[in-house]
Amino acid sequence: MAELFPHGLEGSYFVLDLEVSSKARRLGIGRQLLDVATSKAKEAHCDRICLDVAADNDAVQFYIRMGMHVAVETRIPELADRHGVGTHLHMVLPVRDSAE
Repeated sequence: MAELFPHGLEGSYFVLDLEVSSKARRLGIGRQLLDVATSKAKEAHCDRICLDVAADNDAVQFYIRMGMHVAVETRIPELADRHGVGTHLHMVLPVRDSAE
């Protein structure tokens, strides 16, 4: 489990689903949603926001632009071979300065 969550689960604020309609993209809505998540994470005294996303999802580039980084890249051969589930990324955004 430590390999899947190298920073530990404590202090992590998980975003389980973040999606903007294709018709509403490039209007700043995704940034606003991530800003709300950041505020909620800070209110909960969390150190980071975490989310999981398919590696081939266009949103990966958005998350990187927002300051997130890939902490873990996972591919499970059996899921890929039997069910077509590709590589997934566990992405992290620090929300607190080390001085806080």
